[in-house]
Amino acid sequence: MTIADRIHAEVQALPEVAAREVLDFVQFLRLKHDPDGLVALKMAQLPAMAAIWDNDLDDVWNDD
Repeated sequence: MTIADRIHAEVQALPEVAAREVLDFVQFLRLKHDPDGLVALKMAQLPAMAAIWDNDLDDVWNDD
């Protein structure tokens, strides 16, 4: 039995909400080990986070 088979069997025994957490974690690990994917994720969040990051109150954190 492969690791993937063992993981599959364990996840099948979980309630749906816990299985979704496992899926989220697996997706996180894939991004963590895929530098290009992580860069793409960071770039995708820039527009959504701009209002939070770009304000006068947080100038102390800027690298300028």
